[in-house]
Amino acid sequence: MNKTKARVVASAVIALSAVAGSLLAATPATAAPSGCVANVYKYQDRHDCVRKIQALLNYKSNRGTLATFPVDGHFGAVTEGRVRKVQHDWWITADGVVGRGTWGILCYHTAGQMTNVQRAAGCASL
Repeated sequence: MNKTKARVVASAVIALSAVAGSLLAATPATAAPSGCVANVYKYQDRHDCVRKIQALLNYKSNRGTLATFPVDGHFGAVTEGRVRKVQHDWWITADGVVGRGTWGILCYHTAGQMTNVQRAAGCASL
C-alpha cells in the first residue's frame, strides 16, 4: 500500500472511531434494552420473539432480492441462513446468532420511520 492510500485508510479509521465513540457516549450506560432485543436467539430456539426476528428478516428481504419465508417461531436452518446473510452484508461476524449487534441491524431505521414490527420487537429500547 502506498503512503497516500495508507493516509486515506488511516483517516477513515480515525473518522469511524470518532463516530463510534460519539454514538457509544450518547447511550446511557444504565439503559438496558427491553422486549425481544434484550435476549439472544439462535438455531433451534422456539419463541414468539423468533417470529418477530423472522418478520424483520422478511421486511429486510422485501427491500432486497430474497423471497419471504414462513414466520413460524422456529429458528430453523432457513432463519439461521437469513441471519447469517444479514450479518455478512453488514460486515459483522456471521455466526447466525441474533444478539445485540444483529438486533441493531434488524432494528435499523431512519428517524421517525420505525415499522410496527420493529416496535413490537422492542427496537425502540436499543
